[in-house]
Amino acid sequence: MASNSWVIDRFEEEYAVCENMQRETCRLNKDRIPAECKEGSCIQILEDGTIIQDLKMEEERKHSIQELMSQLFE
Repeated sequence: MASNSWVIDRFEEEYAVCENMQRETCRLNKDRIPAECKEGSCIQILEDGTIIQDLKMEEERKHSIQELMSQLFE
């Protein structure tokens, strides 16, 4: 994940609490986040401050989690 890549951990009141791969957290106003995003969604913060949903990263994370689960339960 690039340094401008975050995963939405949870929503608290008017904020989305996000975490990056270094386990750093940030709070972003919900109104800055694309409406289709939910807990677990991956986002990218672009240089101009625009926030976009990163569907490719979400699919990679989902696949990685599925692999770990299959190893755990085999």
